[in-house]
Amino acid sequence: MAVVAMMFAFASCTKKNPVDPGDTALRIPKAGSSYTFNSVSISGGTTVESGGITTVVMQSGLSYGGKSNVATMMTDFRNVDYYSYEGNGDVGYLFHLVFGGTTVDSMWIAFPIASRGSVAAPTYDRVYNGQHMLAGGRITYLGAAQLTVPAGTFQTQLLEFRTSTGSGTAGQEPTDLSTFVDTLWYAPGIGYHVRQSGVQTRTVGGRSTNYYSTSTLQQYTLQ
Repeated sequence: MAVVAMMFAFASCTKKNPVDPGDTALRIPKAGSSYTFNSVSISGGTTVESGGITTVVMQSGLSYGGKSNVATMMTDFRNVDYYSYEGNGDVGYLFHLVFGGTTVDSMWIAFPIASRGSVAAPTYDRVYNGQHMLAGGRITYLGAAQLTVPAGTFQTQLLEFRTSTGSGTAGQEPTDLSTFVDTLWYAPGIGYHVRQSGVQTRTVGGRSTNYYSTSTLQQYTLQ
């Protein structure tokens, strides 16, 4: 499927010992910290629930890709994400642009957690392997919200990601189009998000299909 995959701490804590809900200071994750989520996806009327998906901080305090204070995190699916914890309180994310299962580019984008603005994601318009590919989007700070999930109650910063992608035959306008709207509840006090909710609308040949997903923090361990 030729669509984009938008890839996207501490003392020991459990869902019975959450951080102070008023804790908004950004913490840099340490190696060994982990976050376990329950995920639900709905596609074509079919609901799939995946419990116990864990992300583990592998390394922290790295210098990588021109950034410092970088942490690497690995999921159960062996995906590795890079986050940079900026001096102004924002968080950088190493964004991988993926078409048809192949990473065609990578660049840092900012989560405006502290700067509280709106940030344009890099725009992509090129021909790759005979396919005309388009991608672009924006990340917007929506405000602060106290959120209770199974892992506890957290003071979060709400972010909205709006992205669009397209692909088609080179020399023609893309015919396989997707839009993504994702909402992220980021908890600075644990250095990670506690909830994600999103919808993807894919349009092929004038017919649109919606795909829904949510993931909610069940428990976490901070080192």
